[in-house]
This record gives sequence, structure tokens and C-alpha cells, in this order.
Amino acid sequence: MSLKTLSLESLDRVRYEAVFRACRNATPFHSMAWLQAVARARPELALRFGVVPGAHGTALAYLPFFSTQREGRLRMSTPYGGYSGFLYADDDRPQLMDYLAWHRFVRVRTELQLFHHDLPERVLLGHYDANHYSTWVVNTRCTFEDSLSRVFTKTHNALKKAHKEGVQVAALQGPEQLAACKRLYASLVHKHQIASPYPATLFDAMAEVSHTDPNLRFLVASHQGKLLAYSVFVYSPHHVFYWMNASDPERSALNGTTAILFSVLQACCEDARVEHLNLGGVPPGNEGLLRFKKSVGGYEVKYGRLRSWPAILETQARARITQALATRSLRAR
Repeated sequence: MSLKTLSLESLDRVRYEAVFRACRNATPFHSMAWLQAVARARPELALRFGVVPGAHGTALAYLPFFSTQREGRLRMSTPYGGYSGFLYADDDRPQLMDYLAWHRFVRVRTELQLFHHDLPERVLLGHYDANHYSTWVVNTRCTFEDSLSRVFTKTHNALKKAHKEGVQVAALQGPEQLAACKRLYASLVHKHQIASPYPATLFDAMAEVSHTDPNLRFLVASHQGKLLAYSVFVYSPHHVFYWMNASDPERSALNGTTAILFSVLQACCEDARVEHLNLGGVPPGNEGLLRFKKSVGGYEVKYGRLRSWPAILETQARARITQALATRSLRAR
């Protein structure tokens, strides 16, 4: 077997979606909703799929990634979050493990980051920074009432207040709400001096995808017609990822963010397929974010980092890098 690399246009979308639904280890970052949102927002990134061919020409496994080339260097990465690895149907796992044993994982000079937990039996997603590799999750394999029992009293009271005040949670509707969400995010960027903010095009892409694909949900909280907060969640069959959020600081007392989060948490608890709600990681030293994730019943899950890539892709990467450097050298003459 050899690993092929396909573009989105060349991909068998029907087969990919079938494997996505059948893979117990599928993460929200494998979902076509998330992949397309990023691809539309960042056209300089080429969405690619490593495909392990199986019997009769059908794909055995997929590995989606983004690549770009700058200054002669091929960069492969998963922007806005690190995530598992190969996507495969559980019945095909023995064949995939044979493939991975044959094509040994080797170190390659790219920016690819694969995050693995309890390799190779269990592969999950995580969020990372330079020093810390973990994520915070809320267990949803319980009733919503049981989940609430693990929530801090202050957070529980905030949820009650939001309900009492009549805060409404619904899907994003129309360009006016989208513009208001962009303003909230711009205010957040300014307040926290975020060095690498999401591009405005990402919000347009998320809004577009959320209207057609339920695996990306762009939710807003409002009160008496005024937007309080927005949150974006990405779904896979067994996991939900809390991607991003911003709220209006002048209306924070109405607890719009809390109302959105717990509406999703309740839905997760009521869906027998969903195992946990992933809240993402906490940068070292951010005590406020750490308290928030603990306050909603979150607990930390550690992840290991694997800086590696199948040998065949290393060969392709080196060939492209060599070609790019040769082209630059010729142009410089």
C-alpha cells in the first residue's frame, strides 16, 4: 500500500463522510465542516488529504491537513488546533495498524503537529501551546442533572439568572448578527492584545458552513433583541469541541456565554453518542480561564506530541522543498 495525497476536489466525499461517521476516534477537526470553514477563510492554505488505499480501490483511512509554501519551505499544519491523526472505520483498524507498522513514522522538518493520547489504541484531539499539551473536557456520559452537580455554585447561579432574565439561545441569523459577532471579537482582541487574531473571513466562512452542515454550530445569546455573546462548536459523532467565544462586557451580568454553553452541554448529555464536550486548553498562567473550565465541571486530559510523518510524505516534502529552493536560486541570478 502507498499513501496518496488528494485535494478536496479529488476526494470521494461520500466515502470520507462514511468513514468519519464510522470512526470512533473521529474528532471535530476531522469534520468536513471545520476543514471547509478554515479552507474558505484561509485560501493561502491548501486543504489536502493523505489517503491510505484499501482493497478494491476504496479508501482505508484519511489524514486531512493544510499545507502552504513560504520562502521555499513546505509547511504542513492544522491551524487553530492540533488534532489526532488517521481517520478510519473501526473494522479497518487492523489493516491500518499494519500499514503504519510498515511505513515507519520518521522525523520530518515541517511544522506538522499530531497530538495523541494513549497511542495507538485511543486517539483524541487537543489544544496546545509551546509548553503545555492538554485539554479540558466535560464528561457528557451522564444526565444533565448529574453534570450540573459538578458545576460551581456561582456558575449554577449564573445559569439560573440567565434563564430568569429570559436570555435566548439560537443559531446565528443574518448579516447584522454576524457583524455584531465580529465587533465582539474585535473588542476581545483589543482587550487581550491577541497577537494573531482570527481573520474576519473566518467568521464569514463559519456562518456560511453552519447554515448547511450541522457539524459546525454558530450560536448566539440575545436579550430583548440585543446580542450578548456568541460561541462556535464543532462536532464529530462522539465529541464536541468548544472552538471560540466572545461576549459583550457591558451585558456580562446577563450571562449569555453561560446560557449558550449549558444549552449545548444539555444537548450533549441527552445524545447517547456524545462522550465529552471539549473545552480546549489553558495557556500557562491564565488562571481566569483555568477557573472557568473548572467551574463548569471540566477536568484536564494530558496529550503527547508526535513530531512525525509517514516516510512517503517526507520524501514528497523534501522534493517540493528542493524544487522551491532551486527555483528561488534561478530567480536570484
